[in-house]
Amino acid sequence: MGFPSGHATAAAAFFGALMYLAASLPPPARIVVQAGSVLLILLVALARVILRAHWPVDALAGIALGSAFASIAALLDGLGAPSESAT
Repeated sequence: MGFPSGHATAAAAFFGALMYLAASLPPPARIVVQAGSVLLILLVALARVILRAHWPVDALAGIALGSAFASIAALLDGLGAPSESAT
């Protein structure tokens, strides 16, 4: 057992980044990708608890850490984009 769950961290980081990248999709596809991503993140965390590999708090901390990683990556991507006011 380790704190936080590495599997939950990786799932939240990967699928969180996927949700960010899905922002450019048309609304029906974007909703499917976002819902599927959330579902898969939760299923990975739940599987770690069911398999008794982690305590629930380990899985939740993994989701939080992975979400933070995905958020930081999205912020860094936004910093590299040219501003609209620059001509």
